Amino acid sequence: MRSILIGMTSYVVTLGFTGLILQQALSQHLSAEASYYILICLRVVFGLGISGIVPAIQTYLVLHGDPNKRSSTIASIGASFSIGMILGPALASFASSISLTAPFYLIAVFAVLLFFLSFSS
Repeated sequence: MRSILIGMTSYVVTLGFTGLILQQALSQHLSAEASYYILICLRVVFGLGISGIVPAIQTYLVLHGDPNKRSSTIASIGASFSIGMILGPALASFASSISLTAPFYLIAVFAVLLFFLSFSS
């Protein structure tokens, strides 16, 4: 559970800060070069933070789930990630009509909601 907690926290924080940095760069309060380097650092933190989420979720569900349904459990995880890869960009394209940084904030809010839903059950 600790890997999931670290990964979700990293996901929310880096996406929120990415939106903030891009908003500052668009309003020209931050130079393009500074924003580029900050965004690279945020991407590294993002990658390091979320890399353990999928294996941790798979391990948790395999250990705590029905042994007869392990294959379907792993397949469900893959299907949900695939659905997210389709719906995420679609939602982001609608949110970008509000502002260019709105998708980052919206996805961070959804991640916080999913975080609380995951740990409340």
